[in-house]
Amino acid sequence: MANLLAHLGLHVTFMALATLGLHTAATLLTIRASKKYLQQREKRTGKKTLPSYDILISCQHSIDCKSEAPIFCYGCANERCYFANINRMIMIVDSSTKSICLSMYILSNFDLTFAIIEAQKRGVRVRVLTDYKMFENNLCVEKLLENNVPIRIKESAENIMHHKLCLIDTEEEEREPVPTRGYVYDIPKTGAAMLGSQNWCLQALTVNYDNTIITTDVAILVPLQQEFERMWDDFSPRKLNRRY
Repeated sequence: MANLLAHLGLHVTFMALATLGLHTAATLLTIRASKKYLQQREKRTGKKTLPSYDILISCQHSIDCKSEAPIFCYGCANERCYFANINRMIMIVDSSTKSICLSMYILSNFDLTFAIIEAQKRGVRVRVLTDYKMFENNLCVEKLLENNVPIRIKESAENIMHHKLCLIDTEEEEREPVPTRGYVYDIPKTGAAMLGSQNWCLQALTVNYDNTIITTDVAILVPLQQEFERMWDDFSPRKLNRRY
């Protein structure tokens, strides 16, 4: 396995492995993009048209192309490719210029988390909602809090915050747009959304039968933003409690 990783020129997030408790065969699923790949991605500039509707699907075949990914994820022939899918999700986050409203039951994917943090650093207004069961001992949540990303959680044990939703530039409040990051999508002025059954975690993005729908339909965006605002007002703000 070490030889395979060396051949791919990748590294594994071992801390995430320990946290998730995955068996050896699943460690390949935690492969994160190499420095060379990230540098190539950052050099890409320009904008790509975002369709009104699109869908990303994951299943047990999402890593069938792992021997080629992530270097060739832009042109991967696997329609369910994990690397191609997550790259598109990161591109949408990188396309934000005003706001990101993230409501996610499970948030444990480091690549998406770092994209959210980079958006915050660019000046995008970021707000995150999650469930209290998924808040404690969550390294990605800690990273967000360390970078001053405001997080609120659903405290009640009677019901859970089960949304898997990311709203991009959908807030009604007028804000001065900030620069995007790298190669991005051209987001309409009314914004875009990623939603579906898919948590932002390893299993959901790689082997589960899950989906993420991408849409710019205002008829969908407006009620979702209204619901986010309602939850934001109802939920409790949290601060970083260091474990050391």
